[in-house]
Amino acid sequence: MGCTQSGEASDLEQGYSLSNDFLDAIITKINRAPSDHLTDEVLCATGVFQRQPSLVRIQPPTAVIVGDIRGQFWDLQRIFTTHGHPPEQQYVFLGDYVDMGPHSLETIILLFCYKLKYPSNFMLLRGNHECPSTTKMYGFYDEIKRRYQRPRPCRLYDLFNQAFACMPSVGMIGGKILCMHCGLSDQSRSLDQLSTLRRPLEEPRLHSLEINLLWADPAPDIRGVAPSPRGAGVVLFDEDVVESVRNRLGIDYIVRAHQVIRHERSEILRKPPWLLSDGFLDAIITKVNRAPSERFTDEITDEELKQLCKAATGVFQRQPSLVRIQPPTAVIVGDIRGQFWDLQRIFTTHGHPPEQQYVFLGDYVDMGPHSLETIILLFCYKDTKD
Repeated sequence: MGCTQSGEASDLEQGYSLSNDFLDAIITKINRAPSDHLTDEVLCATGVFQRQPSLVRIQPPTAVIVGDIRGQFWDLQRIFTTHGHPPEQQYVFLGDYVDMGPHSLETIILLFCYKLKYPSNFMLLRGNHECPSTTKMYGFYDEIKRRYQRPRPCRLYDLFNQAFACMPSVGMIGGKILCMHCGLSDQSRSLDQLSTLRRPLEEPRLHSLEINLLWADPAPDIRGVAPSPRGAGVVLFDEDVVESVRNRLGIDYIVRAHQVIRHERSEILRKPPWLLSDGFLDAIITKVNRAPSERFTDEITDEELKQLCKAATGVFQRQPSLVRIQPPTAVIVGDIRGQFWDLQRIFTTHGHPPEQQYVFLGDYVDMGPHSLETIILLFCYKDTKD
């Protein structure tokens, strides 16, 4: 029995706990967890979120801040490998754990396991993809339905949504760094207000502070707040709103995720000059952009890319419209769609060219975070190993 209950409380009330052995087993064999164990774990995670305040706090000296994961399980693993596994390293995750990527279930289960083992130094904030309206549309529901046959999918999906509804939306690092998934509005009045945000909350109300914590965006070309193209009740906000909220709440920095920003330092919203000291950057490592820090494309010049594309084009032109590959063995691979680390895992598992023959069936780019890395590597193998 992985999950035990004390007292007479219901499943979603306080008192639910998981054994460390159970959690270690899930972490070790994340993709083999039976659905009844997943149910236990989600119930326990819900209890942990309920017991914590709406404004959760974590103390320095160091905390790694991580933005959107969206089902990119191997990117998540790489973050832990690079920066350290809990509890040696503290983490603040800013939401959007599921949807769009290929491994939402593994991602959220691993995060829940760490949250249950280390509730005080592993912070999980809610993102807009932790809402039923988005998970039904962008893949998490379909993934659960595909991997767990009826009637289990609906039960498991509902339990995840109950856990998401109890997640806090705001975090504080060291009393001076305010973290949320998305943004601000002129409704942000005080830390006491943020500490008493209503939970559980399945879907935030339109025009509420809660919906803007999950959806609002900064915009340089407006003054104050303005309606957002994301939908009714969501706002855009300018630097003056950031400064006003920062002064009102008595904080130094505001950290958000939700958007890809190429320059890591500009992810932290504060008054000008918008630059942080090296000491601060050493202490608080921000990873709002979920792309890897070491992109091999950073070292490739535009001219080299042009030459590579021309060479690949020549190879394709010289081959017939019906291409042939000979047995004895060939690994057939379907859609990659910018999932570079999944591609690397395929090569690691089955062998690298030319020792192993491959047939790729298309859809190498779009949707995933690393389309450029993916297609460059495939073109390199096509050009040099053909």
